[in-house]
Amino acid sequence: MGVERTGGQWDDLRPEARVWIYVADRLLSEPEAAQLAEQLNGFVGGWAAHQVPLKSGWKLWGRRVLIISVDESVEPASGCSIDSMTHAVRQLGAELGVDWFNRMLVVHEDEQGEWACTPMHAFWAMRKAGRVDDAILVVNPLAKTKNGWEVSGIQPFGESWHATMWS
Repeated sequence: MGVERTGGQWDDLRPEARVWIYVADRLLSEPEAAQLAEQLNGFVGGWAAHQVPLKSGWKLWGRRVLIISVDESVEPASGCSIDSMTHAVRQLGAELGVDWFNRMLVVHEDEQGEWACTPMHAFWAMRKAGRVDDAILVVNPLAKTKNGWEVSGIQPFGESWHATMWS
């Protein structure tokens, strides 16, 4: 599931660029991922704060995790620009039949080494049953910067924020 797509100015964004991370409630098909990429390129290409273009980009990781980023050293995102991003992500979700705003999902490696998405309560039950150990990889949706995503977006459970909650 580690397949990635990027767009906008993702590759040119500084490591300190701010990120917002969204997790889809289901895996996108390849045609859906292509449609999303096209629409995201349109959005970030016109994204602005107070009519000033934002240096921004996006990454779709594993056809399930969407990261949108803006380099605020160029122009900071405003409340209105963040609202427009949220609206765009909601609209894209509605068009694809995907919920990007369910914060109660955990994306993790399953026992076969495949990526799975499990409701938090079920993931907790798996942990209590010993089916989730400290080495299982999880997605960290709390990264704040592009570098934060690159360094700790995927990490062992034992090093994740999940572990502090579920130890």
